[in-house]
Amino acid sequence: MKKKIKGIEYLKNQKGDFVPVQVINPADVERDELVEKVFKKVERMKRLQEWLADEIDRDIKEFLLKKSRNWESFSLTNYTGDKRIRYSFSEIIDFTEDIELAKQKIYECIKKWKGTGEGGVYLETIVKQAFGEKRINKTSLLKLLNVCIQDKDWVDAQVLIKNAIRIAETKHYREFAVRSDKDKKFAAINLNFSTYGGDR
Repeated sequence: MKKKIKGIEYLKNQKGDFVPVQVINPADVERDELVEKVFKKVERMKRLQEWLADEIDRDIKEFLLKKSRNWESFSLTNYTGDKRIRYSFSEIIDFTEDIELAKQKIYECIKKWKGTGEGGVYLETIVKQAFGEKRINKTSLLKLLNVCIQDKDWVDAQVLIKNAIRIAETKHYREFAVRSDKDKKFAAINLNFSTYGGDR
């Protein structure tokens, strides 16, 4: 963006120095003007989208509060059934250092049960998937919480897993979808404000 200093126009270069426009290649000046012009429009569009998102959230929240409905996760469809609004959220989980203790205890269980039939190959496979060489497979790890085995070490390991789970981030999603016929699947309308902070 040009800046006038004592009647002379300057452009700031990548080093942060102000360079007189008259000594810059005209092609560079023209390109700079185009980028600045486009970004002004982009910023206006972004502000408009944020305003529209706030308006939509307010309309929906007002409706749901009157109905005593959950504001964070819901689905609304029009009478015809061809338009749907869906708000949902997902939690991104991480683990504390307790997960290493759980891993040790679970592998001790697998070793202890070897040849006894307890747990079996299926459980051993899930355990290996859960504690991969490079990273933890969260889906497989959470499956272990649903395996009910009456062994104190196994129960202790499950408690350690539960204690190790930490909610790292919660993502909220807006989805607006339409379909041409009631027998067709809904197709989402792509919007740049499909995700939000959840504190509206």
